[in-house]
Amino acid sequence: MRLTKGLFERSYFFKELDSELVDSLSAIARLTRMTKNQVLFMEGEEADGFYAIQDGVLKVSHISQLGDERVIAILERGDIVGEMGLLDGGVRSATVTAASEARLIFIRSSEFFALADSKPAIFRHMLTVMSRRLREETQAQTAQSFLNMEGRLAKVFSQLVLSFGEEDGQGGFIISHKITQNDLGSMARVARENVNRTLKDWKEEGWLSKEGRFYKISDMRYLERLMKT
Repeated sequence: MRLTKGLFERSYFFKELDSELVDSLSAIARLTRMTKNQVLFMEGEEADGFYAIQDGVLKVSHISQLGDERVIAILERGDIVGEMGLLDGGVRSATVTAASEARLIFIRSSEFFALADSKPAIFRHMLTVMSRRLREETQAQTAQSFLNMEGRLAKVFSQLVLSFGEEDGQGGFIISHKITQNDLGSMARVARENVNRTLKDWKEEGWLSKEGRFYKISDMRYLERLMKT
């Protein structure tokens, strides 16, 4: 299936390329569709290419030998995943699973390198994209370091609302994805014991609650204020 330029423009990796390079990449790219909870790849697997997310949400996690999962990041439309294994030839460093239905563009490593050897601008573009993302992540971590524990945890909840939030009809949002306290701690870089204590305080304040397995936020303005502390 030949992919259109419009589809490529949904990813920041492709949208800044000139038309000639987009046409070259479209000839080797494949569209992959995923169902919710489908595993894209497992930690330790051989890296055979990278993906650009066109629609949907993916979660990045580590899974223990006992099968316990620890979510470490949430990826959305525009993000790329699997590019580290592409460049260093190593195995997958984490497990990636579809947290919703998703569409991805996949480019196989061997085909990418064959094309990039003849069109070095693609290599330069990949380095630019990865450097920019590293810079953004460094800036985000620096900004986060100035936040207190509640502020970091509030930022995680804000991202979860953007990724999984469903309006409850009363001005609040239900995060329609199961997130554990361990997941929250990993994403916010906060010890689980502190996560537990903070969530208990927030529930007592009345703006955070649980709807079955899911968290519910009834006051987004309060959450936004916490993100600035």
